[in-house]
Amino acid sequence: MTPTRHRRRLAGLAGLLVLLATLLVPTPANALGNDYPWPQANMNQLSPLRFYYRNCTDYAAWTLNQQLGGSTTDIRFNWSSIQVNNSGHAKDWRQGAINRGKPVDDTPRRGAVAWWGSNYGGGYGHVAMVAEVRDGGNTVVVHEYNRSYTGVFGARTLTRSNGWPEAFLHIADLRNPDVSGDGRADLVIVATGPTGSGRTEAHVLDAATGYSTWYSHWATAAGYSGADSDRHLVGDVNGDGRADLVIVGTGPTGSGRTEAHVLDGATGYSTWLAHWATAAGYGNSADRFLLGDVNGDSRADLVIVGTGPTGSGRTEAHVLDGATGYSTWLAHWATAAGYSGADSDRHLVGDVNGDGRADLVIVGTGPTGSGRTEAHVLDGATGYSTWLAHWATAAGYGNSADRFVLGDVNGDSRADLVIVGTGPTGSGRTEAHVLDGATGYSTWLAHWATAAGYGDSTLRYAM
Repeated sequence: MTPTRHRRRLAGLAGLLVLLATLLVPTPANALGNDYPWPQANMNQLSPLRFYYRNCTDYAAWTLNQQLGGSTTDIRFNWSSIQVNNSGHAKDWRQGAINRGKPVDDTPRRGAVAWWGSNYGGGYGHVAMVAEVRDGGNTVVVHEYNRSYTGVFGARTLTRSNGWPEAFLHIADLRNPDVSGDGRADLVIVATGPTGSGRTEAHVLDAATGYSTWYSHWATAAGYSGADSDRHLVGDVNGDGRADLVIVGTGPTGSGRTEAHVLDGATGYSTWLAHWATAAGYGNSADRFLLGDVNGDSRADLVIVGTGPTGSGRTEAHVLDGATGYSTWLAHWATAAGYSGADSDRHLVGDVNGDGRADLVIVGTGPTGSGRTEAHVLDGATGYSTWLAHWATAAGYGNSADRFVLGDVNGDSRADLVIVGTGPTGSGRTEAHVLDGATGYSTWLAHWATAAGYGDSTLRYAM
């Protein structure tokens, strides 16, 4: 989509780009944090959730209510959702979850309930919400209310040797955003044009069926978008749990800036969510544009990777904040990686270790020292200043027909590495070969012949 052509189709929008950047930033529906709506309420009275205001149980219930899509006027989780024998005390939540068929185990996930029994909270127990998972599941950050009996919000970092919960209740865990909303990364094939509809089209392969069936075929609100300066990315821009389609105009553009044109995942990309002039100038051939939640606020940030040469002498990551419509910088980081602009390098972002932050993965497609495709992972929690892993994967070298994408295919909150064979292939179809994030890409999760035929130069692949 050349931005000039797009603005001619949508007359008058060009002059509104800056205004839209400030107006079209919705509140995420699934964000953890201190957004409890009754922070000054009387603790001796019951909230609309039927727990006492500002207690740990009311905060946890409110957060679960949000994660289930509820609000103050649309209650989807309350005392009745968890009570046992007419008791909603925190100590009874574990049994309440079990009674309702909810998984209870020692494995933390973002959005899970951290639970302590009757040895805590003066015999009433305690509950908190898991906001981050770190160190391969050995460290968690929890958000909570009333731990010190003062009725206020707090956050703590816990390890298996210090303060670890007695159990985790998986009632409404936060899933990675995707197109269908089932927490598994669907494969989006973007047809930039020409197309039968005369629009940019999005053809979505369903992860739940191993990409063997189509989830949807959508003619989007965008005109053709196959210019050399266009980039196509998917991610949850507005925090509703659905992957939006972002067409990045790297320049030249009408605003004189890199622009982000966002198609709404909730409407099948049939409507625009936003048109933003970002804080970034024009991109160049050494830049890579990626989309992921870098700061853990449930909104996809726009990451511009400078592969080199750069001022720092390193690969750099310049992060535009999704919460401000990419109008402000979240960070400028010199990473632990040297220059990474070789033709064989691919740059991807995704949550590799399950801590809720987008890690930066540099894929060496070959030749490499190991004789395999390699994945070098920079840790999002440290601003890409340290390496999380260097992995020789189960895959051999890639070729020019392969596309590399990153997404949580099996719903375990770890980003899997998907090698898309666009053709020719043994099956006569586009194929998806999935390396398992849980094993450091050392084993195959799946080899799938998809419902899609061979790709061509007008198609883009994204998760």
